[in-house]
Amino acid sequence: YLLHSVDEHSLEIDSLLEDLNYLYEYVSFELTESQVIHFESRIQEVQKIWEFTRVIANDRSEILGLDEEISYLILGNSSDELRASGGFVATAWLLTLSNAKIKDLKYIDIVEVDDYGKVNLYPPVPELLREYMGAWIWVLRDVGWTIDFPTTAEAASEIFKVSQGANVDGVIAVNQIALLEIMKAIGSINLEGTKQEISENEIISVLQYGTDKEGRIFTDEIMKSLVGEMQHIDSVGTLYRLLTSMIDSLNRREIQ
Repeated sequence: YLLHSVDEHSLEIDSLLEDLNYLYEYVSFELTESQVIHFESRIQEVQKIWEFTRVIANDRSEILGLDEEISYLILGNSSDELRASGGFVATAWLLTLSNAKIKDLKYIDIVEVDDYGKVNLYPPVPELLREYMGAWIWVLRDVGWTIDFPTTAEAASEIFKVSQGANVDGVIAVNQIALLEIMKAIGSINLEGTKQEISENEIISVLQYGTDKEGRIFTDEIMKSLVGEMQHIDSVGTLYRLLTSMIDSLNRREIQ
């Protein structure tokens, strides 16, 4: 619905933003300094959300799988153990989209994903990774060695194809800070399969405790609960906060 609305009302929204900027210039001399800062911030937020939404809408066939199924490899970067492109890859998922809807979100064990019988087909180990980490193969969990994320994404895609025999259409990386910001926008989630409610203030500690107790698989419970909550947003205010948090996370490279 949102994407169709962009098509239908694109010119009207552009005109509305122009009017909003004109109104601001007209009344700004009557505002206090703090009001000016607040007004400018809100206008910039609305403009960023609009540009972000328009980009998605224009390329939605390729990005959201409207014409055919597409898949994304999602890398869960850990900011606790830094790597050049964001962090050590602690978890991963294979996301399948069909007609702009999630068809499947499959958890991938980052330790078991690599096929050591096919390492001769893996991309060559970066020189510095070999020198400083003693790595003899470039496994998926160490893929974030380079600061250039497109290079990281290409290597991750190639490693996944060799080890799992599956092509992906894109690679997305996300860290704990981005999840926290999404939680702030949503407010809380109900842990999948339980009645436990987790607030934004608890998410990091619950994640740490759960992974210590249950292992890496607990991250999957959090991710699927979060994605499930995002799919059922029915508030314009919540959607606005979510889009704002995602755009900010993209700008800070917490989502790539």
